[in-house]
Amino acid sequence: MYQIFDDETCVGSAEIQQEGLYYRICCNCKISVEGIHRIEVCDGENTTDLGICVPQGDQFTLMSRIPIKKLNADNCRFSLVRQGQKQKKHNSREVPVVTGKPFPAIDELASGYFRSEDSVIVIDPIQGPQDSDRSP
Repeated sequence: MYQIFDDETCVGSAEIQQEGLYYRICCNCKISVEGIHRIEVCDGENTTDLGICVPQGDQFTLMSRIPIKKLNADNCRFSLVRQGQKQKKHNSREVPVVTGKPFPAIDELASGYFRSEDSVIVIDPIQGPQDSDRSP
């Protein structure tokens, strides 16, 4: 059993079960803020979006499957992410944009996005190829 965190507050639990070449992940949590919420899991190197929480009685649930190769189940941290809230990018770095100077990380630009409020480009670690076998 793992805990699901909203910032630093524990809001629920997650269970990981191995099923062949996949992990089945079952999440249950109580959400106090209205809106659409997603759950993501980080194993220290990779962050995977598991999907949207579904209301079920007074709780929210999520069941998902991901390939074993995408997750180190020994070191997982589950996080609740609200719709519209920027997802936390793990192991990312910020590179400032300076007018009139060449961009120093031009080769890594494919994995980056521009954050306009402080004129930086956030470069995320390059992920492996995406598998399309994830449950909704």
